Amino acid sequence: MFCGYGISRPDLHYDDYAGINVKNKIVMVFKQNPKWKNDEKDWGTNYPREKSLVAKKHGAKGILFLSLPNDEKPQPLIGSVMHGEGEQPIDFPQLHISLEAANKLLSKTGFTISDCQTKIDEKKKPLSMNLTTKAQIEVNAVYEKNARTMNVVAMLEGIDEKLKEEYVIIGAHLDHVGSQADLLFPGANDNASGSAAVLEIAKAFTNGGLQPKRSIVFVLFASEEQGLNGAKHFVESWKKGYDKIAAMINLDCVGYGDSIQVGNGLSAPNLWEVANQIDETSFNSMVERTWKGGGADATPFHEKDIPCLYFVTTNSYDHLHLPSDKVETLNQVLYEKVVKLAHLTVMEIANGNYVREEIIK
Repeated sequence: MFCGYGISRPDLHYDDYAGINVKNKIVMVFKQNPKWKNDEKDWGTNYPREKSLVAKKHGAKGILFLSLPNDEKPQPLIGSVMHGEGEQPIDFPQLHISLEAANKLLSKTGFTISDCQTKIDEKKKPLSMNLTTKAQIEVNAVYEKNARTMNVVAMLEGIDEKLKEEYVIIGAHLDHVGSQADLLFPGANDNASGSAAVLEIAKAFTNGGLQPKRSIVFVLFASEEQGLNGAKHFVESWKKGYDKIAAMINLDCVGYGDSIQVGNGLSAPNLWEVANQIDETSFNSMVERTWKGGGADATPFHEKDIPCLYFVTTNSYDHLHLPSDKVETLNQVLYEKVVKLAHLTVMEIANGNYVREEIIK
């Protein structure tokens, strides 16, 4: 059964499951939500687990997710562990299939999957239908509801009697998505590159005998891929006062691409300018594009009004969450520049050459 966006929201005058019986059937739905809204309200169902629970509630036996075919670059078949809130339906198979496979399942209807998205988006009405084709899903997995993980944290204490009570946080997430369906997702760029960068910067401070005035906290965050869990835990567990954190520096996907981006500059423009001035003097590799709101593991810090920078590269995501994200794809020359720029930026902040600013939200 094709069930459009997999949304059942009668309160928003939209229900892909209205008037169609999916009991004991496999449903095929778009993984992403529509880009349009009804009543200017969010759809509220945007994760695989949530859409799976909706399908299961309507009696389906399994679900096949599709990327949006009419996007300029439809999402490839990525590895992911970001499933959304709620109980995992462990007896309900959930797979992400290709657009080619979807068109085979649609072959008896006279529609392509692109036609289906076009018709739904134009009329803003469901186009659910029985495909009169069959599919068989087999999933072999061991489900563990709870598992232990941890952040890895180290601190270099500052030498200034007053400033050592202020902190610079530099972090990167150490997790990726592991192996799924006999495929290994190496995560060289996302985010072994960021984790290695934090370790190298820590070594540069300690092996070089550098003695910063402010204290520096080096963090490798766990469970970013599941929803920033490690960074959220770190922030919620911080006991010294958020006003004591001078800045947070995040490194995520810094090993592949063609130039350097430093995000969150619209929220912390003075902090962004620290990095920009260093780049203009030493590397000339940083683009002007930036954003606000934190981003990835910087987000929980930004939400506590802490100035943040998010180091990444431009055109960084060609191999994102794919088996091809290997060391061989990395841009080593650019990577060295990113790490050195982040190191020098941290040094400027830690030596007191940056006065904490009020962030812009």
